[in-house]
Amino acid sequence: MLEWYENPDDFKKTPWKRHVIDSLRCVHSLDVADVDMCGEPEIVCAEHDPFWPYRSRCRTLIYKKAAAGWIKFDLDRRFEHHDGVKVLPVFPGKQTIVSHGWADRIYLHMWEL
Repeated sequence: MLEWYENPDDFKKTPWKRHVIDSLRCVHSLDVADVDMCGEPEIVCAEHDPFWPYRSRCRTLIYKKAAAGWIKFDLDRRFEHHDGVKVLPVFPGKQTIVSHGWADRIYLHMWEL
């Protein structure tokens, strides 16, 4: 489950409000960054499946905040991910998403945005 929690005005007396973004399978990789350089952060996450890493089922996803929730962009479905997805400024003025998997940790996957 991909969720975010809203900080209340008085967190000692009021519980944090839970907001569900999407139901995902085994999300081990998560980063928050301004992927499209619009001034607002997006959520980048990737699924993990160590038992069947290359079934074309593990997704790399980007979520952009919209007026009525979140817009999901399916970036890739080829690789499983394990604690690895990060958004980095590899080139000046450009963002790059990098990740690695459990079964193929000797490789680094990159998506230039």
